[in-house]
Amino acid sequence: MARFEKTRADDELELEVLHLRENKKLKMAVVRERCRVSTGFISGLQNRVRKNAARHPCQCRRKANRDGGMRQRWWSS
Repeated sequence: MARFEKTRADDELELEVLHLRENKKLKMAVVRERCRVSTGFISGLQNRVRKNAARHPCQCRRKANRDGGMRQRWWSS
């Protein structure tokens, strides 16, 4: 299987898709159009994040470091 180096743009796209789906609660069709990605891209991304979160539950002690502790769209300047 070929591997490629993910770029910052790749990371930002994934974060934006997750933000629109999880925080803004937009339908997949809207996110697909807005971000110009496929349904499979969105589904796969969400599944990978959920599986990873289930395998590695948050062990943060400080509330600021837990889910929801950072401001929305923290990755954009």
